[in-house]
Amino acid sequence: MLHLYSLNNSPFSHQKQKWNSTDTALLALGPGIYAWMFYEGSRKNIVWYNSFSMKDYTEKVLGGMIPIERLIMLDNNESARRHIQYGFNYCGLDKDNLGKLLKKTSALAADDISLVINKLLKNNLLLDTQGVYKISPLGEYLSDEIKALFASREVLNKKIEQNDIHVAHHWYPNLKQVRRFREIMLNGTSLPVC
Repeated sequence: MLHLYSLNNSPFSHQKQKWNSTDTALLALGPGIYAWMFYEGSRKNIVWYNSFSMKDYTEKVLGGMIPIERLIMLDNNESARRHIQYGFNYCGLDKDNLGKLLKKTSALAADDISLVINKLLKNNLLLDTQGVYKISPLGEYLSDEIKALFASREVLNKKIEQNDIHVAHHWYPNLKQVRRFREIMLNGTSLPVC
């Protein structure tokens, strides 16, 4: 689902600040909320998740502790992938910003990201408009899955523990489904036309 439509089809100002910047911090207030700190000059960025349990969250806050349940350090490859995903939550992925991000990634990550973009363009799920890649009207129906295609293999192949109630990133609705969609998009031919 594309995030936060507005009446006149223009983005909210917080979307630009939250998702279309390489220098951004998002503060997490409340249980189950995720947050991040991305800084362009940093070699490591951070994503963290507050406790999902209201009881645990409340106990930690009332006890004077920070209610973080999980903290993840992201290298340049993972940071670039998150920026791409967040860019699609906004008005699209600026090609100049994409170029800057890819310069910081490994050749393998850059090739994988470029392959995903080319396959999405070929299947009319992504549009190249005025220096910005945008999810097409057809792609809007699969926007969460399209964004998940930019996840690294390490993230998508993560072993899921039975008691982990929130292993998937907030827009990876079903890791098995995302893996299958990735396999079809990247290894298959064009999507069938009905």
